[in-house]
Amino acid sequence: MEHVFQSEYGISVRQSRSFGERESYTDGTYMYFILPSSGDEAIDMEKATLAYHLQERSFKQIALPIQKLDGSWYITGNEKQYLVTRVLAPSDMIGYSQGKALAQFHRASEGYAFVPHKISSYGQWKQLWVNKLTVFEKQLEKAANKHPGKYYRLVMDIFPYVIGRTENAIQYMHETEADPRYHGGDRGVIAFRRFEKNAFSPVIWFNELVYDHPVRDVAEYMRACFLEQENVNEATEFLRDYQAQRNLSIFSMRMLYARLLFPADLLDCLEKGFRTSDEKIIHTSNYKRSWKNRIATKKD
Repeated sequence: MEHVFQSEYGISVRQSRSFGERESYTDGTYMYFILPSSGDEAIDMEKATLAYHLQERSFKQIALPIQKLDGSWYITGNEKQYLVTRVLAPSDMIGYSQGKALAQFHRASEGYAFVPHKISSYGQWKQLWVNKLTVFEKQLEKAANKHPGKYYRLVMDIFPYVIGRTENAIQYMHETEADPRYHGGDRGVIAFRRFEKNAFSPVIWFNELVYDHPVRDVAEYMRACFLEQENVNEATEFLRDYQAQRNLSIFSMRMLYARLLFPADLLDCLEKGFRTSDEKIIHTSNYKRSWKNRIATKKD
């Protein structure tokens, strides 16, 4: 791989070490990573634009895509396209609680003047949830016919609960959209595709960025707290720390509740089953048990 850096980018690197699930390379100043393309150049470039804005706002741990010597962005391997990214200063944002760190991250969006078209979900939650439920219902029917067995019988039994949760979220979102109690903090921000407890790792990957309402990230962190032994105290502390930096409006709090109603974790679990071609994995007791445990947690 080192020869690709030299020939395509004019950079002399050596393989450094594994960094999570990725391999890193270094030239002594920067760390480099190879990330897969989304398959849509417009999406990649919108995410890159967000990343460069954050880097200019002192988020030096953003892994930024870089151009090749010929001015293009992509390299090809195994019939797929990739982007090379580099980061100068990996940082754990030491000294910040997750709530304060997220608030500062959202503040860095201030001054970003362009609303992305491809990667923005701002104002679209209700329709996106309707579309997602429709797609999942169709996929589930096909998958259940293709893999008749205990796992999909279990999913078919549980799915009415998923439908109910989703419809409740959609209805509450519909009512929230008519609530005028919002303020400047409800403007769109640079957010994460799925904000989790490890989102502020030493490196923030540019391809995890989206543009949305700030409550998107707040809700997903709190969801993770509730799923981990229903850690209500941690969720409460996180929300308090966030609001100490960026106060949420009544409109935002209603959106927060709507997003927590939406069963994103259950749909994530189901989506893993759709993506899995190995029937042994689909039908393992652990995989089926994950569904049962999540439903039991919700009903308690």
